[in-house]
Amino acid sequence: MKKIFAILLAVLLIGSMSMVASAEVVAPEGYEVTFVRDFSGVEGTMMSSEGGFWLPAPEADREVLFQDGKVTFYEQNMWGAFFNFTDDELNLFYNKTGWGFYVKNGEYDTSICAGFNGNDGKNYILDEDVAVMFVDMEGNVSYDVTYWGSSGQGAIVVPYEFEGYIYIPFTAYLLNPDGGEYDPATTAILTPIYAISEGEEFTYGEFFVFSSDEVIEMPEEDDPIIETPEASTEAPEASTDAPSAGDPTSEPADPAPANNGWIIWAAIAAAVVVVVVVVVIIIGKKKKA
Repeated sequence: MKKIFAILLAVLLIGSMSMVASAEVVAPEGYEVTFVRDFSGVEGTMMSSEGGFWLPAPEADREVLFQDGKVTFYEQNMWGAFFNFTDDELNLFYNKTGWGFYVKNGEYDTSICAGFNGNDGKNYILDEDVAVMFVDMEGNVSYDVTYWGSSGQGAIVVPYEFEGYIYIPFTAYLLNPDGGEYDPATTAILTPIYAISEGEEFTYGEFFVFSSDEVIEMPEEDDPIIETPEASTEAPEASTDAPSAGDPTSEPADPAPANNGWIIWAAIAAAVVVVVVVVVIIIGKKKKA
């Protein structure tokens, strides 16, 4: 009986982990979505470095909560990198239209950057004035455009209390610092970079890639169906936490070894070093009345 109970318990645990890892990404009509990875395999409250994140400096370490395949930050005005995707996961990126990830915001508008290191050994950043798509948990679609801040790259303002998915086309990215284009036919995202500013708590979840013939762009002003998040009229406020730029390198990076079902990014200094100086600014912060 004990053996049977142990087997049943193991099956239940595996099943519960599978449900987290295969969370269904909400996709609008015309979008084919492929799940890549979430934060399953680590649970509990710890410092981001303990969770395997790469940091530009010790003071960028933050207490985070890993829960149900997601990670929640409780402090902003910092940046770092998540993990390396595996070879199998890298193969999912080729010839796709774009990528995205789950977010859940707190009570203030939050500014995020969403750059990455490619497996070609180069760093890519968001351009300015390019449209991104928000899809909430009920499937409602809205749009916004990136803005160019003192970070030297495009940033996205996530509306307060938004929960859902951000869709970013690969055409939104530029090679840093030369300005060349990202080519999804030959390059894949190796290491996602995070940078968040001026919000409250902020959660990241599953990463995905998508294919679509639809073009993500701002709707016409007279479009009665699509809602666009309201932008604050307050002047941008610069972050006081300004990390230093790393030394550029053109050497391709190898994926880090797996650990607890996901990747710890530990060898970035010897592989792809983040080139961008991230001084994230917020278009405006907005408290819910």
